[in-house]
Amino acid sequence: MPFRHIGDIPPQIAGVIAAVAMSLLRMAYEGEEKSKKRAVVESVICGGLSMAAGSAIIATGLSTHWILFSGTVIGVLGYASVKGMLLKIANKKADKL
Repeated sequence: MPFRHIGDIPPQIAGVIAAVAMSLLRMAYEGEEKSKKRAVVESVICGGLSMAAGSAIIATGLSTHWILFSGTVIGVLGYASVKGMLLKIANKKADKL
């Protein structure tokens, strides 16, 4: 077994797992998605967003502990919410140019 305990899991992998798991749990709890295929696709997208967030966290020099937090938040919010927030930020930046 490659990991003796949860602390051995690399932070970016833990962040992706957290995003996927929280996304699936959120959709099950809210009854938001009826199609299992769409639920899986959204969860994988959340995992990808978490991987990108983890890379950004490492690139900015923040502690890798933030990676697990960001993955969990991305999963809880969901793809649509994260996309909406990122578009708002991008539009504000574009308006300043």
